[in-house]
Amino acid sequence: VLAGRGGLGGAAVVKPADEQAGAFAVEALTVAAGHRRAGYGTALLAAVEAEVAAAGGRVLLVDVPGGGAFAAGRQLLGRCGFVP
Repeated sequence: VLAGRGGLGGAAVVKPADEQAGAFAVEALTVAAGHRRAGYGTALLAAVEAEVAAAGGRVLLVDVPGGGAFAAGRQLLGRCGFVP
């Protein structure tokens, strides 16, 4: 959870996907509308990556649906080094 001015800025949910392989999956990542394009998504992803690494994770999976509603999320992931 990431707090922003005036309330919740965003949140992410991560769970183990394959503990033997050290894989984790992002189940949800959302940034409040009033906080978008202000670095909150990047900060959330960085926090998720740090937590996964601290838990011994080596792989972080993110499945983003196609379509225009998720274009910003796909762009964020690309900027942060994730590949399709």
